Amino acid sequence: MKPRPGLSRQGSVKKAQAEHKDVRQSVEACLDIITRTARAARTIFKEQETTGKSLMTSVLENIQPTVDPAGLNSLPPELRLSTQLLLSSLPSSTHFLLLPQTIKSYKPYVDLSSTSSTVLPSVLTKRLQDWFQKSCTEFSQALHTWFSKVDGMKEMWRLRSWIRKWLFEAGGLLEYERSHLHRIVDDACKQQLTSIWTAALRGARSGFEKELKGAVEVTLKRPGASG
Repeated sequence: MKPRPGLSRQGSVKKAQAEHKDVRQSVEACLDIITRTARAARTIFKEQETTGKSLMTSVLENIQPTVDPAGLNSLPPELRLSTQLLLSSLPSSTHFLLLPQTIKSYKPYVDLSSTSSTVLPSVLTKRLQDWFQKSCTEFSQALHTWFSKVDGMKEMWRLRSWIRKWLFEAGGLLEYERSHLHRIVDDACKQQLTSIWTAALRGARSGFEKELKGAVEVTLKRPGASG
């Protein structure tokens, strides 16, 4: 028994909706990784305007044997690490209560002037740019694959508008990074819209040729058509 046309069409619509949802989720997951990574890198390694130091440097200064308590005000409580705090967070923390005070109050020395404990602004900028460009290349390739699953003009424009709105509201990106992602999305949308138009025109041409051929055959079969 052949399925009724209405049921078949309804199934196709549901399948398309599911695919469009998968595309949105994939795009959002990828953009979320890019924006969160960029924001986290700058939050941790970039020098803050208020303190002139990066968050990483402030945390390392906090665990030095000699530290100015006033300098701790800029650190969130969860980042004010100490040996005592680390020991108490372990599953068997009660066993460490018997340790000597010299161990519980131990603070390791970190050479803050060492290149391994600092990240120069120029190095941070260069590494972030390299990572961002590589991520954008991979995102662009994936985007073309995901967009190929969207076969409707209306759905494609909706998806583009949704992505642009997401990027506009996303934090953690510099303006040139946001603009670059906009261009990637626009290029992928343009390519898919062109493919949709090409397929539609190809289908219209095929349908026209078929109708024309049928009309010619009918005309030729009429009495006196050959004369």
